[in-house]
Amino acid sequence: MKVLLFTNFHKRVNSTKRPDDSTALEKDLVIKANFGFENQNQSTKCSKINPSFFMGDINTYTYIKAWDMYYFIDSIEFDINGAQYITCTLDVLATWKDQILAHSAFVVYSSSDYSPLLVDTRIPRLNSVREYVSEQYNTPFSDDIDNKYDLLWISGENGVRCYSCNADTVIAGLFEQAKESLIDNLCESWSDAQSCILYCRTYCLDADPGSYVENVVIGKVDTGVQGVVVNDKQLCLRSSDNIHILVGGSYTDFRRYEFTTMTLYLPYVGTVALNVSDFVDTPTSQGHVNVDYVCFLGSGTIVYKVYNDDGKVIGTYNGVAGRAKPVSIVSPFNGLGVITSGGTALGGAAATALATGPVGIVAGIGAAIAGVAGMFSALEEQSVNNVGSCDGSASELLTASISLTVKEYASRIEPDNLTALAGRPCHKVRSLTGLSGYVQTAGFSADIDTLQNVIEEINTLMDSGVYIE
Repeated sequence: MKVLLFTNFHKRVNSTKRPDDSTALEKDLVIKANFGFENQNQSTKCSKINPSFFMGDINTYTYIKAWDMYYFIDSIEFDINGAQYITCTLDVLATWKDQILAHSAFVVYSSSDYSPLLVDTRIPRLNSVREYVSEQYNTPFSDDIDNKYDLLWISGENGVRCYSCNADTVIAGLFEQAKESLIDNLCESWSDAQSCILYCRTYCLDADPGSYVENVVIGKVDTGVQGVVVNDKQLCLRSSDNIHILVGGSYTDFRRYEFTTMTLYLPYVGTVALNVSDFVDTPTSQGHVNVDYVCFLGSGTIVYKVYNDDGKVIGTYNGVAGRAKPVSIVSPFNGLGVITSGGTALGGAAATALATGPVGIVAGIGAAIAGVAGMFSALEEQSVNNVGSCDGSASELLTASISLTVKEYASRIEPDNLTALAGRPCHKVRSLTGLSGYVQTAGFSADIDTLQNVIEEINTLMDSGVYIE
């Protein structure tokens, strides 16, 4: 029987590598023979899986042509004449290399076909971190409490208006007008004025959103306080220029995806987590986090759109800007213009009489008020009415700028070593043909015409990881 013997051939046990036949020594062997050991009962049986035979030279690997099988030489013993008696183990990966590579299988890790976007859970992440914080990108909002604006919606002789103003100053002006016109015609006007205060919302803005200045008129009352008129178009704030934030970080291998975290701070939304792979195509490329926003000052609704350089929208994030502000109106009249004295309510006719002046008041309310002094006592009692309430939204004073924070974590394993020795995540079904280097499968099931224990060994080796060489 012809065998090829290899003296200086080295390979991994879990490798499909085959020796170069041109480096072999070819010999004839008689497998079933008594090897000449004196006074020993040697069996003449020989296994194809673990054969034993007589050898004249020292070798490490062999190929038996008749069986078309490759073997590792396990041990060497010598007889009294110095001849070798060797035992071998079948190299299943080299023997059935062609049949194995003809299979398709679920490849978990591979050195030659992998996805850099898949996380390799085998790699430990260390606590050491490098942090990169982008510059601050401005929004219409301000960090300065001195830039605080109240947007006050009122109804008046000029129609429905939104004023950028100080709501407390406007209400104080209204109160002063009420006191000055107390005996004239303001009782009825005051009641109307309160119903004309519709809504107030407060913001810290870098600039007044209004267009022109006029006195704030509430109902029929000119408060004497100036406010900046804000039209419907100005109530919608949009990003004038797109915000382009360069993705920081210095890794130029797969760790840029797996060991890098990104967080984006958006005013009135908070911090949102982003994936580097959504913005960077390859580990060596650069990319931007792009942000657009629109804010409706009427409701405080703010919406951010975050997208990559290809225009793909990564996410939209909603928040509530500013806060609703309750407007407290202190009335110079008891019961919001309804005068009471001695437990008797004076509405309607009494209010009309009050508007005609002192003579009309006395005639109109007669016995209901003991005298002019009693009436003024009632008028001087104050009551408070609140228009609107806090809506529970975020404070109007928050960090007003958009910024990106990138953190890179260290690892104990360098990518080059990992790729060569253990592959990187593949996680797909593919043909093994064309793969090289380290390959690990999951659930490999060899379809080969051979012994069951050989098939099981092949399956185990493939799922444990082999080197295709």
